[in-house]
Amino acid sequence: MATDSAMTGEQFSTLYRQWAARGNHLYPSEFVVRTLLGTYPRHTFGGGWEGRAVLDLGFGDGRNFPLLLNAGARVAGVEVAEDIVALARERFADAPVDLRVGTNARIPFDDQAFDAVLACHSCYYLEVDDRFDDNLAEIARVLRPGGHLIFSVPHTDNFIFRDAKAIDRHTFKIAADPYASRNGTRLAGFADRGDLELALYRHFANVRLGFQDDDFYGIRVAFHFGVAQRRV
Repeated sequence: MATDSAMTGEQFSTLYRQWAARGNHLYPSEFVVRTLLGTYPRHTFGGGWEGRAVLDLGFGDGRNFPLLLNAGARVAGVEVAEDIVALARERFADAPVDLRVGTNARIPFDDQAFDAVLACHSCYYLEVDDRFDDNLAEIARVLRPGGHLIFSVPHTDNFIFRDAKAIDRHTFKIAADPYASRNGTRLAGFADRGDLELALYRHFANVRLGFQDDDFYGIRVAFHFGVAQRRV
């Protein structure tokens, strides 16, 4: 019998193949571009990305790879299914990216392997027996002391949580995904910014958060995003 994560892997493999058939129209999320390259009152990265080791955790269709590579980073990626990894290897065959199969709580890289982990719409996906803290602990494991986590986490008003079953205050089983790709999947979500900060502070310091709330023609996409540093 397939686990929730295996089912999600199959569903996402199909989804990414369908997207790939439409053409190579890949663009990073706005918060990723702004966080990596922008200058703001509460956040800026100094020193650039040249030579830094960056893990794109849950890279999906690989839309962040060109941005990271153009910035000079050494790029690796993790996804939940071999089909997704194979599709990205084919698409980015000429790019120096190290792509592997794994999950948020089981990242197939050594301790302190990365200067930064980019988790764009990914770090809140939970295996059946895992908690959000397990994901954060694993991300911290592969980061060097002082390394950065760049992430997003959905607000509980996000469309994906409609009719979801609450397992605990911050864990939900998805039941009514309008795209039918995540039903049965467990996701972490946070209504309160302070609760998200508390969840992060066990493994990370210097947390800086932002928030985005969009209405895409009836689909509400509301999520926290931010940067945090692995504790030294």
